[in-house]
Amino acid sequence: MTTSVKERATSTINKRETSVQRSEKTKTESSPKRAPDNTRRITKDTEDTKNAKSPTEQIAKQYGVEVNLILALVKRESTFNPKAISRNGAVGLLQLMPPTARGLGLKVPAYQNVRKPTPDPNIDERFHPPKNLEAGVKYLDNMLERYDGDYSLALAAYNAGPGNVRKNGKLSRSAERYVGRVLDSYYQYKRDATLKNADLRRLDAILR
Repeated sequence: MTTSVKERATSTINKRETSVQRSEKTKTESSPKRAPDNTRRITKDTEDTKNAKSPTEQIAKQYGVEVNLILALVKRESTFNPKAISRNGAVGLLQLMPPTARGLGLKVPAYQNVRKPTPDPNIDERFHPPKNLEAGVKYLDNMLERYDGDYSLALAAYNAGPGNVRKNGKLSRSAERYVGRVLDSYYQYKRDATLKNADLRRLDAILR
């Protein structure tokens, strides 16, 4: 029997299951991936970026990250709460820890207790919604670059750190749950334009 093109292609892809509700036909799809760099990259000074319709879209275009993925990540990380503080001291829309935020260029004081940050964007820029979102998307972009555009691995690294993503590409159960929930929302936004536009307006209102 001749092997089909699809069968030959899928045999080389490391498949990962998500909790997304899909038909039997698509349950074994590989993790979504970002387009190659030479087709997706849009820099700050291009007209496309300048003319983007919303603050979120501007950041998405700047870093070449899908708006649907940004919305899904914000929904999972903070449920669109720019003042969210986790038990571990992560802050803001994309739940940035102090070392990560500093490494991305944000001003964050040296807290004696990182679980009790000062909720003032002039003191801790993680509480500045546009700066938080841009820094988080920049970090996600870095992870996408690191893992060749693989959404599952990039999201797992965003959540747990790249050092905790196994070299063979396999994810821990907790990472699989996290990635599955983000991708659930990602596919919901892709399917439902009304939901996407509502949450895009919601996030844009926070950024303005």
